[in-house]
Amino acid sequence: MDRATRPWPRCAVAAALLLCLAPLRGGAGDGQEDFYARNERAVEHLQLGNALSMQGMHREAIEEWERAAAYRPDSNVPWNNMANSFTALKEPEEALRTARKAYDIHVDHMSATTLANNLRAKAQGSKLGAGELYEEAESVLLAGMAVVRRSGERNEHPFWTLAMLYWDQGDYLEFLAVAKEGFDYLSREWCAPGGDAEDDAPGAAGAPGPCAVPDFELDIAEKIYAASTEVAYHAAGHGRFQDARLHLEWAQHVAQSYPSAKMDVAAPEFHAWCIECAEAEARGGRNMCGGALDNCRRKWQDTNGRYLRMMAVRVMGCEWRVRKGRNSQKVTAQCFWVVNICRDSCAPVER
Repeated sequence: MDRATRPWPRCAVAAALLLCLAPLRGGAGDGQEDFYARNERAVEHLQLGNALSMQGMHREAIEEWERAAAYRPDSNVPWNNMANSFTALKEPEEALRTARKAYDIHVDHMSATTLANNLRAKAQGSKLGAGELYEEAESVLLAGMAVVRRSGERNEHPFWTLAMLYWDQGDYLEFLAVAKEGFDYLSREWCAPGGDAEDDAPGAAGAPGPCAVPDFELDIAEKIYAASTEVAYHAAGHGRFQDARLHLEWAQHVAQSYPSAKMDVAAPEFHAWCIECAEAEARGGRNMCGGALDNCRRKWQDTNGRYLRMMAVRVMGCEWRVRKGRNSQKVTAQCFWVVNICRDSCAPVER
């Protein structure tokens, strides 16, 4: 499946399996077996389910995880795994049910991301009630992010999953704020992308060597580049040159950090140069960019369709996002019908 069409980011079966090997949380036994014996049996069934799932035997894996859950009803891990297998089996209602169960037992980055992905998937296939599903997904992810911040653990998934909710609706500003924070909690050790994992080796002065990065990480980097450049062009077109520079710096940073045909490393620097010329011209000085400045200005005035859709949603009073100092509002079905229509007719032009 092409990366552009792959659901993103999902604690998919392969990814979740790595998470699911973490120790189960402690709890009391039921009096028939002591806690340690029950925990050992739970881990046996959990690991067997993991192995079966990796072989694509999801029904059998779910049965093993149900046994693990029976031994350790206080753990969200078996239920989270079940949700991912039901997703692989294309049974969305069961996936959502078991994801809710995992989240209700214990809120962490894993259960929050899995539940939010299921809510997002259901919202994308809905018209009536889509707003409520998106709102719940946002609330779940905010809780997962709060756990990550408090614990100091490193996991970017709840941040980047929430960022994608904002991306879905075309809100570049909220997308950028949350997506950038996700890099503060990157779960892998940093290395220079572009090589193979087995080629990882310290470079000069002990610096990490090249490595392969997950598809969803490259995807978020490409989207940060796209959003940063669009917001920068929009700001420059309205004379907010300092804002434009800050966004161009982020675009250049990710383009230099992640090799991708979708990111032009030279474009941010070129537009930053145009901004210098525009500022000099505004002060009565000479335009040192010549015709290049005119080309930049045409780009700055080419307002992106995704950005327009975001503005229309806000004007209609369909704002559902939770922000400081602002109450969350319910989104009506009518609002999302308009958004869906605009999604078809106002899609950003591929560059």
